[in-house]
Amino acid sequence: AMGAAGAVLVLLLAGSYVTGREAGYVFGDWPLMNGRFIPDLSIETHAIHFIHRVLAAITGIGLLVFGIGVLRRKTELPLQARLTHIALGCFALEILVGAANVWSRLDPIFVTLHLALGTIIWASVAGIAIVSRPGFREAAGVARRALPAFESA
Repeated sequence: AMGAAGAVLVLLLAGSYVTGREAGYVFGDWPLMNGRFIPDLSIETHAIHFIHRVLAAITGIGLLVFGIGVLRRKTELPLQARLTHIALGCFALEILVGAANVWSRLDPIFVTLHLALGTIIWASVAGIAIVSRPGFREAAGVARRALPAFESA
């Protein structure tokens, strides 16, 4: 879970780098890049954008493999399974919104939605890592007993 959360975080940072280097709209097509699977990588902004797409593909495959593993154990890991559904569903939407960023020439609505979905994905996977730590249930039970006023709220 920590590996999946780390991979999503690296992807988010790479996306921020794409934005900072103004490489978000260097190709007018998607999923191709100027009609090619691999663009001219001698152009720096093309290489930056391409790396983000490659990282997104690798992270997506890793997240899917990780998610299938969690979902196979959903009876023993119900909270993790819920968070996995959120992460995988949002990642699927994230792919479409990433494409919409290109197709709409970085319309602010799609850019904002892209950032929001990325945040939800990372929070979901980080949440899985947190609740999967050994002793989390015991610590949560102690916290619940120590704060009885919150149980009635």
